[in-house]
Amino acid sequence: MNEIADMRSHKREVEQENKRCKDRLAQLSSEIAKSLSGESAFAPDVLAMAIDNTKAELQKSEDKLAQLNYGLNNSQGAMKKLDFYYDQFRGWAEVFEDASLEQRKMIICQLIKEINVSRGYGMDIVLDLNYEQFLSA
Repeated sequence: MNEIADMRSHKREVEQENKRCKDRLAQLSSEIAKSLSGESAFAPDVLAMAIDNTKAELQKSEDKLAQLNYGLNNSQGAMKKLDFYYDQFRGWAEVFEDASLEQRKMIICQLIKEINVSRGYGMDIVLDLNYEQFLSA
């Protein structure tokens, strides 16, 4: 959960950087017209180089923003999936106590992937990975 908050914070920073680059690019573009008419203190070639550098910064910023959006969407999707499994797990826990033997067997079949019995009645229970994280706490 903390990771998602960090990603959102970083996304806001990158969006602000992106906006600054766009504003700087607009200012430099308007300065070109002044330079061509002789009203600017900057030479057109210096302005062109500054515009190219600003465009490169803007492209990096947009790429970083796209990566953050992708990561954020994937993280939020994973959290929604986790919420689904948690809600299902909690529902089964509440029903299990009053359930019939057949219903208990069905719930256990959803939680346990396999049970291995070895010599000496040793047992190895393998839980479904989707629910194992709730039991380890």
